[in-house]
Amino acid sequence: MTRIKPQMLLFLTILLLSCGCVEVKDDICMFRTYPANASVEQMIDGELAASREGMYVNTSSKQSYVYRGKNNTWNWAVSIYFNQENACRFGKIAQKSFFGVDDPRNRPVDMFINRPLNSTILVSKMLYLRLYYARENNLAGGEAILWDDSALFFLEKRAKMPVIVYSEGNLSETRNNLYRYKEIGYTDIIITEDVLDIPLQAEAIITESGMRSERKNISGKDLSTWLKETTGFANSEVINFDTRGECIYSAQISGYAETDHKAEKMAEDIACAFPHSVADKERIYR
Repeated sequence: MTRIKPQMLLFLTILLLSCGCVEVKDDICMFRTYPANASVEQMIDGELAASREGMYVNTSSKQSYVYRGKNNTWNWAVSIYFNQENACRFGKIAQKSFFGVDDPRNRPVDMFINRPLNSTILVSKMLYLRLYYARENNLAGGEAILWDDSALFFLEKRAKMPVIVYSEGNLSETRNNLYRYKEIGYTDIIITEDVLDIPLQAEAIITESGMRSERKNISGKDLSTWLKETTGFANSEVINFDTRGECIYSAQISGYAETDHKAEKMAEDIACAFPHSVADKERIYR
């Protein structure tokens, strides 16, 4: 996520005037990927910076667009603006995560759509180690998710979903860990593997403990796909400007895809998750 600067707007205006545009039809959000009442959060290291209730798609037609990028990819961007509460909260939280323009220590702003609340993740010891050591260059899928954090850090700190190791042969330890998180409000358990790695016995313990469980098997999926499906992760960009703790009323969500059609679809999906979406005659330029 980056602040829209005047010189950037001038560049984009010139760029867009040199391209044709495609109007997104009014009924496009009928086929939205996310439901109309989706929970949308922008978080910085697990702190809520902005929520859907105060985030709106910028209805200026030159603020949401698709254009050809480098290496035969297509870039997309959707501009949003915040109400005062979100703008001021974002400015204060983001200030703590900026260390200088293009500084590698700058922290990402994560966008989650329908992030599971009050949920922990139950994993085998082998998967725990995989999450601990996984970094961006170990992931497939192209887009940045981890930003040099481990997958374990992403789950526990950025998505606020604690990871519990299933203790094979020591069910009392597993039970105690589940109870410990239940006491602080975590009532839903996501089981990550099939019954060979985490047996049905684990589900029985969860039910006995008065909690709910769901299996989201990682088997057969690359790690980036599983992380997105499990957490509701939608987009992430690093902070690259100093908010100085001031209220930030506009921002831009962006990404890229292999084709213009995929880029348009990604932009539409994001825009349709907000009030004042592309259904309000928003145009996406390419």
